[in-house]
Amino acid sequence: MPERVLIVDDYPKAAEAVGWLLKQTGSEVRRASDGLEALEIAEQFIPDVMLVDINLPKLNGYEVAERIRQRAWGKRTIMIAFTGWIAQEERARAREAGFDAVLLKPFSRAELSAVIAECFRARTS
Repeated sequence: MPERVLIVDDYPKAAEAVGWLLKQTGSEVRRASDGLEALEIAEQFIPDVMLVDINLPKLNGYEVAERIRQRAWGKRTIMIAFTGWIAQEERARAREAGFDAVLLKPFSRAELSAVIAECFRARTS
């Protein structure tokens, strides 16, 4: 599992639940509740993985991904969009914005682990 994870979700209970799952695997977790806060925290924290809700206040998840990808360190960060519902055209938009994968809420620890592992494998191959 990744060492440093930033979870970006404006619903605190969802962010806490995902954070708890990741902390159980030894990851250091930080949380942000809107797009602007995510950028500020990410700049200081330099996460290995970012889990970003699509529907955020201030900047949506697509905008967050695009801005993170503009940073030198952001090109190495695994970016995973997570949302309660996403249409096929929005999946394409997520890829264009810079997300490596999309997870639908709710998801299990096994699903999260599998997606993160697949993203890391894709980066190294």
